Amino acid sequence: MAITVGLIDNRQSTTDGLISLLSNAPISIATSCAHSYHEGGQLIAQNQCDIYLIGTNLGSAACLDLINFIASKSKPSLTLLDVGDIPFIKKAMKVGSKGYLSNTAGAGTLITAISSVLEGKPFLDNIDQNSIHPTIESSYRSPVRA
Repeated sequence: MAITVGLIDNRQSTTDGLISLLSNAPISIATSCAHSYHEGGQLIAQNQCDIYLIGTNLGSAACLDLINFIASKSKPSLTLLDVGDIPFIKKAMKVGSKGYLSNTAGAGTLITAISSVLEGKPFLDNIDQNSIHPTIESSYRSPVRA
């Protein structure tokens, strides 16, 4: 069975790049995309994805709101950032994100991040977990898997 990944970012180039990276994965992955806050909300409301990757290009407040909505559906999410903004990562994890992934991550890191989060383990790309650790423990909920 394929893992369904919801990609939410307002840049078509970002979602196209992620689709390209995921198409070569050693596991079966299907993708759904949204390119605005509104489309992201609709995608999440359908509750058909196993995991979501949320780009912060939508704006901080919109990104945090969508992460919180995903968590309310008992689904995991990873936050995509251009740089390791630890204060924002902490905020994202407090509202439900299960980790952080750099926008510059390669295919192997992307697949590892998705697999880790779906196994119930937080994923922090190139960040010292001690700088985030208390946030991980207080916010982590195991994803509900069908």
